[in-house]
Amino acid sequence: MPDLASDFCAILLVDPTGLIVADNAAARQWWRAGELVGRPFVSLFAFEVVSRDPDFLAAQWDGLLASGLGRPARLAAQPGDSSATCDVLVQLEEVSGGPGGYFATVRPAAAGRATAREAAEEGEAGSGMRLLTEQGGAGFFDLELK
Repeated sequence: MPDLASDFCAILLVDPTGLIVADNAAARQWWRAGELVGRPFVSLFAFEVVSRDPDFLAAQWDGLLASGLGRPARLAAQPGDSSATCDVLVQLEEVSGGPGGYFATVRPAAAGRATAREAAEEGEAGSGMRLLTEQGGAGFFDLELK
């Protein structure tokens, strides 16, 4: 597994369906698994359930879009065919113009933590309550079913 400097940043261009369209040298250095172009982006990470089924990969891609679009999501990168993983922060940003797609940045998790406060916020970012209050309409209901 390559040693990642704190300034390491892999950048990949991903199409709307989750397939890698282009990559940079840092991405090729990290994932020494041959050609990245044409592979499902989610195949670069370790998940609890793994499948090569296209429907399953599409569902993982949808989940990653929901958690990593516009904000960092912590994932376990799996370089090459190795079973070893490394914690990384993945962030997706929409490409403006052209056929659409996403820029995906992948960097070591430690590189995304400039301060203890940011690290704490990152830990809270995935909490359901915080996502609900920041991203959706929070509602409180009193259901007295007597």
